[in-house]
Amino acid sequence: MTVLFPQLAFENDESLLGFAARLAAFHADNRTGPFLRDMNIKISDLARGQEDAINHLAV
Repeated sequence: MTVLFPQLAFENDESLLGFAARLAAFHADNRTGPFLRDMNIKISDLARGQEDAINHLAV
């Protein structure tokens, strides 16, 4: 599994998709959708707050 470095902290007032967008911009210079696909996370699962998607993003 790919681990992103450096790790970015999740902000208290940030949505999951906002956090994913920030990760995408920082690590891949890309948009959220392609970044999440590269990470094997369905954007719809993350938007719905599905636990598996959240855990995968957190790792």
